[in-house]
Amino acid sequence: MVIGNGLIASQFYDFHLNSKVIIFASGVSNSASNDSNSFNREKQLFKEIAGKNDDKKLVYFSTCSIYDPSTQHNAYVQHKLEMEELVRTAGPDFLILRISNPIGKYNNPHTFFNYFVDCIKTGRAFEAWANADRNIIDVDDFYQLAKLLIDDNDFNRSTVNIANPYNYKVPVIVTAIEEHFGRKGNYSVVNKGAELKIDTRVVEQLINSCDSVNFTGNYIRKLLRKYFSV
Repeated sequence: MVIGNGLIASQFYDFHLNSKVIIFASGVSNSASNDSNSFNREKQLFKEIAGKNDDKKLVYFSTCSIYDPSTQHNAYVQHKLEMEELVRTAGPDFLILRISNPIGKYNNPHTFFNYFVDCIKTGRAFEAWANADRNIIDVDDFYQLAKLLIDDNDFNRSTVNIANPYNYKVPVIVTAIEEHFGRKGNYSVVNKGAELKIDTRVVEQLINSCDSVNFTGNYIRKLLRKYFSV
């Protein structure tokens, strides 16, 4: 069963008829949101679904923003931490997957990557934090790694990060987007941001079992070519 209809939910379409696993991908999509009503709706929906399916594995998608010093105290991240605790007490079998920043075909304007793309394409002014790390992952790569974890009972009742083993500085990402579209962005580089530390040891181990996932090379440019037409 799959709950949700966004970018992540669409990747797990083959789980719709799975009678043993619930993919709960119906959450707040805007990481800058302070809307307590949206947060409460997610909580209530999860409680309703979990209460009716306590014999199934519950797969919940949290966020690696927990590790970002610039966002770890905002309302969205605190909500995700509350949801994680709710998942851990909802049933006998669960898997919490903390995602970094998935890149795919869905044009969610609330992601930092899509925001930069839109600003560069339209000439809108924005700030590029010189010291900020960002972590991006192809949603197809995320799915391949997540499926391995879901199918492996050794990870039952676990919380696992699914992220790129490599972070990128914001100016590096901005430059890659500029080069892809052949346009100069209207931005100022500001002395803000901090190092991002995400434990990706599990991902690095899984890559050995998943030949289709490769984070080396010009990963940003590969994603731009794949999902963003010029």
